[in-house]
Amino acid sequence: MTESGKVDLKIEDGIATVTLNRPEVLNALNAEMWQGLEDAANAIGRNPEVRVAIIPGAGDRAMPRYC
Repeated sequence: MTESGKVDLKIEDGIATVTLNRPEVLNALNAEMWQGLEDAANAIGRNPEVRVAIIPGAGDRAMPRYC
């Protein structure tokens, strides 16, 4: 797992999980997070074992509602 500010990257079994980690502001993107996303994308691009990337947000306040 690597961390770049408020973006966490974990790669396991060909799955990259890039977690947005600013739940106090509902994971709103700021300059630091955009840089973290770029760093994560570059790390994923350099890893030929990654088959898919998932980008969840941390926290539980802004959960989607499904009909």
